[in-house]
Amino acid sequence: MRRLAVLAVALPLLVAAAPASAAVRFDVGTTSVSVTEWNDSHHDVTTRLTGWWARPPARFHGKRPVVVLLHGSYATCTTPTGADAGDLLPCAPGSRTIDNARGLVYLVNALAKAGYVAISVDANVSYALDNHILYSDGFESTSSGAFSARALVVDGVLRKVARAAQTGTFAGRRLVGRVDLQHVGIVGHSRGGEGAIMGATDGTFSGGPYRLAALLALAPTNFQGLTLPDVPFATMVGYCDGDVFNLGGLAYYDATTRNPARVNPAYAQVVVGANHNFFDSVWAGDDEAFATPYCAHRAIGRTRLSARQQRSTTVRFARAFLRRHLSHGPESSLLATRGKVPGTIGGHLVTTAYQPGAARRRVIDVPASIETGINALGGAVTGRPLGALDLVPPDLARTPAAPWSPHRLVVRTLGSTGVLSETIPAAAGDVHGFRSLSFRAAIDPRVLPGTRRLLVITLVDTAGKHASVTLTSEAALRTPPASGGGRKAVLGTIRVSLGRFAIDRTHLARIDLALPGSGRVLIADVALER
Repeated sequence: MRRLAVLAVALPLLVAAAPASAAVRFDVGTTSVSVTEWNDSHHDVTTRLTGWWARPPARFHGKRPVVVLLHGSYATCTTPTGADAGDLLPCAPGSRTIDNARGLVYLVNALAKAGYVAISVDANVSYALDNHILYSDGFESTSSGAFSARALVVDGVLRKVARAAQTGTFAGRRLVGRVDLQHVGIVGHSRGGEGAIMGATDGTFSGGPYRLAALLALAPTNFQGLTLPDVPFATMVGYCDGDVFNLGGLAYYDATTRNPARVNPAYAQVVVGANHNFFDSVWAGDDEAFATPYCAHRAIGRTRLSARQQRSTTVRFARAFLRRHLSHGPESSLLATRGKVPGTIGGHLVTTAYQPGAARRRVIDVPASIETGINALGGAVTGRPLGALDLVPPDLARTPAAPWSPHRLVVRTLGSTGVLSETIPAAAGDVHGFRSLSFRAAIDPRVLPGTRRLLVITLVDTAGKHASVTLTSEAALRTPPASGGGRKAVLGTIRVSLGRFAIDRTHLARIDLALPGSGRVLIADVALER
């Protein structure tokens, strides 16, 4: 095993002539951090705080929010023949360091142009920790320490920014009066996404001179099974991801649905034609996609997105999310906070999920257990043919025996010509203060419909009056690419305005979901939204 060494090569300082909103290199010195390992032991690691950053154009006045971006765990050294996954820092003679922080510069530039101080940090030091090097005290590193190190590097850079905001400069630029450290967003890709979540859960981002106000994870791993803190959270994953093939980011979102007290909203976007590496421009030449015809490299431009298209989709979603939670911006349609849930971003297919905070929702049925008989309000759940399915990630070495969804999410299953009935107890029957009914749904990819996909929602009041709405074009009810794309059941939000139902909304008694024709629909997270 190689010992972790300090990166000795000095990186170039900021190029003073570069215009604002165009990313430039920075190097703000060496730091020592104490990473936490799986057994709660602590080990010192020394690294430089380097990367890329950009400032907003001059038209943005006053203090601007800060967004820090964190790349994934990629090889750190390269030879003339390509990346050398076995060469750790400092790179061997004849090799050079791979600038993985540059892979998120496209987002840095886009966010700076939108009014943010955007910084992509170099977390190459964590790659060695992922590969079981020895700390200086002889302890063998693991991914737990690597996640901790990623968070600490972000924290170190933010502390440098905070000091510059008070009395000095950051990488040669004066920041006094120019940064809003009460509105900090952190964006992480792959293991960088889990590292960002680690920092939010273990307190790394809680004790500094800044406030975490938004957390975005792009195709994040989910090795640690972390529970998200109650901050605005979003995840974007690619259906064709062949690296984090279990779409672990959705597990974080699923966990938020099982916390009825959660104050802040959560968002999930599955980009149907996206892979893993195209989120990072440095690694766009390495196509890590799900090994099926729908997701194959040759499908780029047909069922697959190109690297440029995937990055464009990422920019649009990231700007909408960060604008909402760092800049008090509007509720963009891309976030699915109101009205019909979008099925595309920039013309590219997505499956979208949204959960508002506790003040804006009343949970009817999650469900949180395998029991099928009682909903979250204490009302009876009945139907035909109706069941429950514990969606467990399959062994992808074999044909999946069950549809895929992460982290043991339990859903209701509604079969052909079936009806799911949710009884509303009298104490919860006054729903006139709510705007819409929402739930998540997906077509079971093992039992594809033989007829047009319809879902009929019926509301019944205590006087027996009923009204129905037929859904015909919801993105969540698209036929999944089962035969050529893998049997993944990705749940998307469906929202229907309560104003479409001519019943007494002060005395709601029952909600019915009916599936005419053949097939099977998976249902979860039935709720009312204000």
